[in-house]
Amino acid sequence: MNRLPTGKQSFELIRFCCKSGITITGGLSKLMKHFYLEKKAGDIMTYVDKQFSNGDSFIKAGFKKHSETPPLDFIVNKKTFERFPLKVNEKFDEDLFYKVQNSGNIKMIYHPNEK
Repeated sequence: MNRLPTGKQSFELIRFCCKSGITITGGLSKLMKHFYLEKKAGDIMTYVDKQFSNGDSFIKAGFKKHSETPPLDFIVNKKTFERFPLKVNEKFDEDLFYKVQNSGNIKMIYHPNEK
């Protein structure tokens, strides 16, 4: 990626979750700040699934919206529920697969020194 200065590394937050029924006030922002400083990160990025969130909790934790991805089509095996990406105009067996569409994603970037 060419968006960071030479010598700076970008990291990706793949998943953030808490045990059901447990809330840690400021947990995400504390985790991000500590990781950012410990790893001397150029930035930390993550994707927010628009089907489940508008990204407000990430914005409160210091992330900024970078971009959005459009919804994607998938086919899901009716027996195994395994999901496969579906290319535009690709044919599939409707007896074996369901066609589904996600809501797209929001790409978020954490860089606390940036206003």
